[in-house]
Amino acid sequence: MLDHHARQSQMSYRAKPGGWFVPGTLCHVIADCGRTGVLMSGLRLSEQQASEGYPVGAVYEDEELCPWEEFELLEDIHTHHGT
Repeated sequence: MLDHHARQSQMSYRAKPGGWFVPGTLCHVIADCGRTGVLMSGLRLSEQQASEGYPVGAVYEDEELCPWEEFELLEDIHTHHGT
């Protein structure tokens, strides 16, 4: 049986509007940081070329510590496989 943190890393999350990542895109848990939030990996839309290193409007893969409220749980893969 997987522990709580291992199960979270197996779940799929969608970025909500107004957060760090492109709304509606899939994001993946890197680390649950408790009350601080969650370190996620996902797609980011470049807003400032100087600080992000990508042209404005470019989409790139990024990692960021965010509050859980910025994500919607989509699916737990274990639920669908009967484990």
